[in-house]
Amino acid sequence: MSDKKQESCLFSDISRRRFISTIGAATAGVLLTRCSKDNPTQPSSGPDNPNLPASSKVAVGEVKIYDFNTLKNKMADMLDKLGGLGDLIKSGDTVGLKINLTGGTGSADTWERSTGVNAVDSYWTHPQVVNAIGQLAKDAGASKIVIVEGYYDYESVGRFNFKAVADKLGGTVIQTNSIAPYTGFAKRSVGSNALIYDHLYQNAIFDEMDCFISLPKAKQHVSAGVTHAMKNLVGTLPAPRYNLDNSDSRQAIHNHHNQYDKIANNNLCRVILDLNSATKIHLAVNDAIKTTVGGEGPWCRPVMENRTFNKLIISKDVVAADTISTQVIGFDPNAADYTDTFALPNPACINYLREAQNLGLGLNDLSRIEVINV
Repeated sequence: MSDKKQESCLFSDISRRRFISTIGAATAGVLLTRCSKDNPTQPSSGPDNPNLPASSKVAVGEVKIYDFNTLKNKMADMLDKLGGLGDLIKSGDTVGLKINLTGGTGSADTWERSTGVNAVDSYWTHPQVVNAIGQLAKDAGASKIVIVEGYYDYESVGRFNFKAVADKLGGTVIQTNSIAPYTGFAKRSVGSNALIYDHLYQNAIFDEMDCFISLPKAKQHVSAGVTHAMKNLVGTLPAPRYNLDNSDSRQAIHNHHNQYDKIANNNLCRVILDLNSATKIHLAVNDAIKTTVGGEGPWCRPVMENRTFNKLIISKDVVAADTISTQVIGFDPNAADYTDTFALPNPACINYLREAQNLGLGLNDLSRIEVINV
């Protein structure tokens, strides 16, 4: 798939985007910030959504290398501070691991040639992160591990060691753009929170998962402001069902929904929320060890650049995880719509992290998120 087909670049001139180019205070200081809770248009004065917890915990770990033992031991410590995996994984369970390989090997090779940095050390999920959490899931009793992604080419799965990790875990890699190994896509209800779609189609493996773990890089995104565990679910939508021109992009989730404000970026943000209502993320493992700012992939050059934060963010509250991940990479997760983190020109976007709290999907209110440094 060519860079011009990337879903994030279909609706804007990336060269005109002005991302915040500097990281603010040190991460430790940023994590102490407490901001007010807003709804999409003004400060919220109404009662909390009854589905929300009073508080949520997010573990932030210091990690500097992608070594399996280092990652597994650190993740085990972080999960212990969050109460372990016993409430999420039981003996015999099927556990799904959602990776992100956006753009395929063509973009990855272009990025490495131009920057000297491998994709998994910048904007792709790192295979050792998958390996470590997969082993911890097996230790907790999981009997089946499935790695899922709507990848652009199988070479990205093989050459970058995701197939090898799946084999080591005794698991499989499933292409979410395809119906295989089933006979059709699963039709999954969004429920009462539905904004764009009443239901969404996904590979039928999602109907078999007992625990679903999202494993993204913590990055900025040219259409949605930021992309962490919640946004990572876009790759579970089968492109053949959500394109407009028989391509392998998901243009429909941007362009076919005008019942709100006719803003393509906001459509994407609302579809992210629909996805998280339809498919619960039980655990977010967000990688800000080595990542990027300025965009989500090489098609966002020249503004995208590699950054090292040496942080891993884990939580059982996906909204809280993404909120703290946004802080870790230097941005305001409580910014008003169309400002700061979400102030992308023409036409910018809503703060979908705050919207997620309004829908009861998790906490974006920093005063109710306990950050545990490990």
